[in-house]
Amino acid sequence: MFSYFLDLLCFLNRRRQSSSTSAARQGEFRNIVILGSLGVGKSSLVNMLIGRAVAPVSNDIGVAHPAIVEYPISLSEIPDDTHPHLHPSSSDLVLRFYDTLGLDHRPSPWGAIKARLQRSGGAHVVVYCMRRGRLSSEQIMHLHTIRKTFCHGDVPLLLVVSGVEYRRGSAGKWWEANGDDLENAVQVNFADHICLNTWDAAHPSWRQHGAIYEETQRLVRDLMIRHCSLHSVA
Repeated sequence: MFSYFLDLLCFLNRRRQSSSTSAARQGEFRNIVILGSLGVGKSSLVNMLIGRAVAPVSNDIGVAHPAIVEYPISLSEIPDDTHPHLHPSSSDLVLRFYDTLGLDHRPSPWGAIKARLQRSGGAHVVVYCMRRGRLSSEQIMHLHTIRKTFCHGDVPLLLVVSGVEYRRGSAGKWWEANGDDLENAVQVNFADHICLNTWDAAHPSWRQHGAIYEETQRLVRDLMIRHCSLHSVA
């Protein structure tokens, strides 16, 4: 009789642990914060990642914008060929992209950004956006602050360079010519990078070069999801 109750308790305990694991998995999320100066294409990048125009695109410094806005998307809403390296149980994973106000905005949005991320579970992936060309001293300072604040342990810092020619192959050539000099100048090693042209969906270039936009969308989604997969969800 005693062994019967012992077996029953073990069974119930295993069932409880299994239920807890399933519940935790259903609540899995990854916070991907997108940072950079005004007008570098952060909101257009968010729209490309989400797949529709959810983030307003405006460089008007006279317009009031929140310091940080969350745009979630379930991994199940993204085509499977974008994330073949993730475990099948990750389909319920929610990617929470955070669009942010330009770090050079006055007053500074930095405090509000940090506070929101602290309340939301921290940053799992940090993305820094820049336009092609040289970084200003203020942008370099921002990068060092970002690295010290968020990029501890295995939190990757990714670089997105926007405004690069959309001709096939030109993006890779831009990084080959400029990547080493850029990293040496800022004294920051990026975990990964991508060079692209983040046209907004309403831009004439999107309609003219839709196939290239879709290919770029696939590549940038793969970049984000690949680095999210470093945090195991299986």
